[in-house]
Amino acid sequence: MPPLPGHKSVPIDVEEYRDQVHEAFRHGGHQWDAVYGISSDLYSITETAAHFARQRDHANAALIYKVVALETLGYYLSYHDEDGALGRVVQDCVEGLGACLESEREDEALREQILEAIFAVYRFDVGHGGFGLTEDIPPEFLQNTTPEEKHLVAQWVRTALVELQENKQESDWRRKRYGDLLLALEADSLSDEEFLHIGRETKSIQAVVTRLLELGRVDEAVQDVCQASGWQLLKLADLFVQYRQDSAVERMMYEKAQQEMYSSAADLLKNHHLAKNNLPAAFEMAELIFHKRPWFAEYQKMREISMELGNWEAMRQEALTFLETTKNISTLVEAALDEGDIERALQLLKATKPSGPDGYQWQYASVRTPEGALTAAERSEEVYPRASLDLYQQHVERLIAGRGRSNYQVACRYLAQIRSLYEKLDETEEWTTYIAWLRKRHSRLSTLKQELEAAGL
Repeated sequence: MPPLPGHKSVPIDVEEYRDQVHEAFRHGGHQWDAVYGISSDLYSITETAAHFARQRDHANAALIYKVVALETLGYYLSYHDEDGALGRVVQDCVEGLGACLESEREDEALREQILEAIFAVYRFDVGHGGFGLTEDIPPEFLQNTTPEEKHLVAQWVRTALVELQENKQESDWRRKRYGDLLLALEADSLSDEEFLHIGRETKSIQAVVTRLLELGRVDEAVQDVCQASGWQLLKLADLFVQYRQDSAVERMMYEKAQQEMYSSAADLLKNHHLAKNNLPAAFEMAELIFHKRPWFAEYQKMREISMELGNWEAMRQEALTFLETTKNISTLVEAALDEGDIERALQLLKATKPSGPDGYQWQYASVRTPEGALTAAERSEEVYPRASLDLYQQHVERLIAGRGRSNYQVACRYLAQIRSLYEKLDETEEWTTYIAWLRKRHSRLSTLKQELEAAGL
């Protein structure tokens, strides 16, 4: 127990606290929700550490935090900690150790033990892929440490990097985590060339590019950025903008935009040019994105910029030709509907007029674009009711074929919509055709209902 106010602190028996941690795991078992009971028991132990800390007995407080954190890591991989209950216990221990480090200024041996415990948690986290048990760069190593202590932690990092290579556990992610920490610890003691060498060796590209931009070595920074891709590339591009190197980032990202399969670089450039009101350059990127991602949303963005430039009619024809060449019916239908050309949308959806018992219907290629087909059906009810009926009926057919209670419920809603449309038409021939079609659907639904009942569903 913590000492009473005014009484001298007595060193704790670490083994007693270690036994308490083991008992928490033995008592908790291995059920799927065991981590909640275990974490509750562990918090009762760390509360004792908090009592010691409030009595300014940082030595005993730090020992308890260390024992709970490291012993918990020994069990951690054996449990499914989906909600992070055990992880939060370890995180709180690290925070407690950091508070002890901040408060204890004189005892160098204790401070080293605290740093060693935090590094053990950090190393476990890096070694197993990152559970978030510590921050990427633990602030405890930087904010409350002396230059000598930073150097000590840096030596531990270097040793960890060597062991990664020896044990063949290297990965760019692990090297980067260690590299970022090493550069943060030694930022003030390394020469520029040493800093850049370590950064490149450990794949810490952001740190390297930042240092190069600070030194005004822009061309070198561009060369290093060329190794990046995806979200990392976008973060690095932002650095160039921060350092007022817009022309360099434009040139670099333009080359990436042309080469990459996806459109992250083109997206960044488009927004960058829009912010500078450079509409021709923004449209060039919007068009490039549309060719990589021929979706209706990209068609809209391209149209918006082009209309501001006043050349949409010519650009629209080019866009539609591209969609037709690539047989992108879905986007063509959405564009036609958005521009009020319902007849064009129906022509795009229509395939061939079939023969046979149901030959009265035009078949629409709506399976390729079901959402567009339904939108076309809704918008054509007044002007082209026959086409609207056909599209609704085909949708019902697909729903019934797909089976399932929810499909049947939706099918019934559309059947009611079909009936309403036939009532508006008020044509005997149409009604006769509808009734014949409906009887077939009713028979199918009745059979499915019997199957479901037989299966007890």
